[in-house]
Amino acid sequence: MEDLNKLEKVKDRIAKLLRMAEDSSSPHEAAIAATRARKLMDQYQVTEADLANGIDEDFEERDVSVEYLRFPKFIECLYSSVGTYNDCRSVFTYHSRRRNGRWQEVRRIAFQGYKSDVILAEQMINMLLAVMNTMSKGYLAGTGRYCVKNGTQFKVGFMEIVSDRLNAMTKERDKLAYSGGTSLVLSKGTALVEYFGEVGKQTFYNMKVPEDDLAAENARLAGHSAGRMVEITKTVEMGNSPE
Repeated sequence: MEDLNKLEKVKDRIAKLLRMAEDSSSPHEAAIAATRARKLMDQYQVTEADLANGIDEDFEERDVSVEYLRFPKFIECLYSSVGTYNDCRSVFTYHSRRRNGRWQEVRRIAFQGYKSDVILAEQMINMLLAVMNTMSKGYLAGTGRYCVKNGTQFKVGFMEIVSDRLNAMTKERDKLAYSGGTSLVLSKGTALVEYFGEVGKQTFYNMKVPEDDLAAENARLAGHSAGRMVEITKTVEMGNSPE
């Protein structure tokens, strides 16, 4: 009975946190609430449908990238890794825009998932892209000249390491979350397919460095070093357990 009462209190705590995550007036506080809710749900294997007070979290599809005529493949892979880690799917959305008197089709990347997961994924990708761009500019400034090719290679190196780290973290989290033949991660995946439909798998991209291009190779290796240093996730203190 004691365990059952504790679980009900945990469910109530999660439901309250998810309500806080819905508050768009404070994105930072919403992201913290969503992080806390996700950790509790993973720990206690609680799904949205299990929550107290009949709370059933909404799904959301949200464009989270800028527009590209041709989306850089290495950026696409980073979005995919971030989405997967946060139990979301990354998909292309297509838009038309008029430029110089002509209509063009452009693409953006959207995250699909439960709203709190989408909030976390968007926060993480924005943080990683900002860090990557800042580090790339700092590296190029240190070389004494700006070179788009070397800047791109730095970002590719950064993406390779960060994506590898995210994928390893995802596998470890999924392994810990698996319990008693059921998994919250698997149930989420099933729910996303039922709501959004099937989506094709994205393949990892390996951008080759031109042979005998020492500057480009050094830039990519510098990106690797930067990717190892970046703090992918920030610890959110959970405070006391629900009483």
